[in-house]
Amino acid sequence: MKIHSGIKPHKCSYCEKMFLEQGNLTKHIRKHNKDKKHQCNECGLRFYERNKLMIHIRTHTGEKPFTCKICTRAFATHAQVQIHMKTHTGERPYSCDICEKTFPYSGSLDNHKKIHRNERSFVCNDCGRSFTQKVNLIDHIRSKHTNECPFMCSKCGQAYPTRVQLKNHSRHHTGEKKPLIYSCSICKKSFASTAEVRIHTRIHTDERPYQCDFLW
Repeated sequence: MKIHSGIKPHKCSYCEKMFLEQGNLTKHIRKHNKDKKHQCNECGLRFYERNKLMIHIRTHTGEKPFTCKICTRAFATHAQVQIHMKTHTGERPYSCDICEKTFPYSGSLDNHKKIHRNERSFVCNDCGRSFTQKVNLIDHIRSKHTNECPFMCSKCGQAYPTRVQLKNHSRHHTGEKKPLIYSCSICKKSFASTAEVRIHTRIHTDERPYQCDFLW
């Protein structure tokens, strides 16, 4: 049906060229990767610009030269500090019109909307699996292909391939709970995830999506 409709759902994140099949997009992206002359010696990732490579290398070395002036937490880039500052101000002015999740930056919202559109522009060159966001592709490469674990717990030394896994692990040491940033539009009760909000909302709507096969 895609051939007859003319729809090409797979878009290259580098040049925005569209493709009918995921496999054709994967082959096309390999041509772009040849133009990335700056390669990381640790994990093999390539970059167009040397400064982007130098920033990436900090994920291996653990270097964090930028510090938050409020809580002294350290970061690898100045941009990460700016994003982190939103946690102190609570500012999240950009809202998804589909699921109402909020974000501190418009770019974060744009990346989030790719999930709803099922737009998977970032493709793994090793296995062909595609992702909606570049960070998810990087996490996938570390977890499935390179076994790289650059994020180390300062308390016990346990290392993880992704920052999210380290953050979840760290809560066992600090006793910290996930922030309740999603609220029910009816009663305003707060939750840690949109999934919890959806489940809770059934109390108000009396929705019962699951039925026992043994009840008649």
